[in-house]
Amino acid sequence: MFRRLLISLMVAVIICFPLSVAAESNGQITLDVPRTISAGENLIIKGTSTSSSVVIRVWHNGAILLYDTQNVINGTYSTTPVTVPASWSGLDLRIVVNDGEGKGLVGEATITVLSKTGPTPTPEPKPSPAPTGTPVPSDGEADKDFEITHLAETNTLLLEIHKIEPEDDITVVQITGEMEDEIISAINTYSPLSVLEVRGAAVEGALGYNVQMSGSFLKNILEKSVDKLRITAGNYYMEINIADLNLHEIEDDDIITFSISIVFQGATSDLSSTLEEGRPCVLVDIKVNGESLQQEVKELKFILALPYVSQAGEKTSSILGVKVELDGSTKVIKASTYRPEEKKLVMVATGLGTYGIDYREASFSDIDMWAKEYIEYMASRDIVKGVGGGRFDPQTNITREDFITLFVNAFDLAKDVDTSKNPFEDVKKGSYYEKAIVWAYEKGIVSGMGNNRFGVRMPMTREDMATFTYKLLKAENIELPVINERTAFKDSLKIAPYAREAVYALQQADIIKGLPDGTYNPKGFTTRAEAATIIYKIIQLLLD
Repeated sequence: MFRRLLISLMVAVIICFPLSVAAESNGQITLDVPRTISAGENLIIKGTSTSSSVVIRVWHNGAILLYDTQNVINGTYSTTPVTVPASWSGLDLRIVVNDGEGKGLVGEATITVLSKTGPTPTPEPKPSPAPTGTPVPSDGEADKDFEITHLAETNTLLLEIHKIEPEDDITVVQITGEMEDEIISAINTYSPLSVLEVRGAAVEGALGYNVQMSGSFLKNILEKSVDKLRITAGNYYMEINIADLNLHEIEDDDIITFSISIVFQGATSDLSSTLEEGRPCVLVDIKVNGESLQQEVKELKFILALPYVSQAGEKTSSILGVKVELDGSTKVIKASTYRPEEKKLVMVATGLGTYGIDYREASFSDIDMWAKEYIEYMASRDIVKGVGGGRFDPQTNITREDFITLFVNAFDLAKDVDTSKNPFEDVKKGSYYEKAIVWAYEKGIVSGMGNNRFGVRMPMTREDMATFTYKLLKAENIELPVINERTAFKDSLKIAPYAREAVYALQQADIIKGLPDGTYNPKGFTTRAEAATIIYKIIQLLLD
């Protein structure tokens, strides 16, 4: 049903003329745009509509390059002139116009962008750059529709599928028996592997991507010590820990489908009032023989990446991911980051369903400092809050209970906690920090200050901050990378023995640093700005 809905939203009749293109849907929305335009010229999108307003998008390879809304006056609409940038040269742009009243009307056209110097021939499709890695030997024919490469730097086995045939508006990529045999052979050579990536190229106009494989294949790669499966479909990808899929309930001859279906936001979508400005949104699903696993894996965590071109004036720290609930409300994905160099929003998603991109700006009057971007990032996701009066108070020391509460809430860890097991006399029943502290105690992350006291309202020392952070990461099975060489802090002998391993592990992972004078100052206190920065860096670690 969802697929039929998507297709019905995008059906359009395109009529081409020598100098311009007119497109219409049900005779109620038309477009009048040139077939070609040169970089540096002004683009105007205009037409007619029976609705009172229209939503206009310019797309390329699933990413929005331009977004606009216009009122319809006397049956016509027109955008203000937009100068076509040189970076669009050689692109085929997809123009989509939806009505603004939710009637399901849509008009569509394409424009080819030429360079300033004159007509540019339509470029031949270029293959993706060959990955830096070791091609896996094959006994098959030299000219095949797929290629397997081992990427040693990330310990990834990459399956690239070159020939993809779209079915209607949904692109289906199937791992064949031949592919399975060669992948298993390669895994035997390079096992254990961190990631098996299945990559299919982008298909212009595709409204969804389905990647299919057999149940026996999934079980086999798990048994052969492959940790993660990454499905890269066009400009989207999802990455899942294979063990989290409960494969013991899947039969060998089952067909597993990993599905990413694109939902175009705007008047034609029921979500138009939920996500503003037409930011992209997708439905992510995993199916067994056509039946969704959404109810069976409600707490499944996976990495999801959506393509997005940030708009003028947007702060990258304020671009974030959201999950759209069944009632149309949205839940902020705290672990979500926009990467401008990749033009992607990457997030840690929980549960199958609908995910999108939103923009929520947050700032304070007193954060003109080194931690400004980190604080704004955290505040836009409701992980940290100000102290009132538009201030964040970044240099104030954070208390022990506030640091732990901040950390636990940032990762939604203390969901089901029996607070009757609270061992600390100074942790008040019903307080905002009670669940977080009891959860951390039960996990063996905190033990208190002795005499049945936790140390509420005491500032968090830098060595205790490192110890708590390190223990929490270990409890959640989050591995720390080694990025920096170990620093010989001038005051290393002052670091308590229980904290030394944690301090140096976080320092080598580039999560904490020493002071400019070469010391760590272990007995000093952690500021609110430092706490926000530490959690920010750990979120980025989860997304890498």
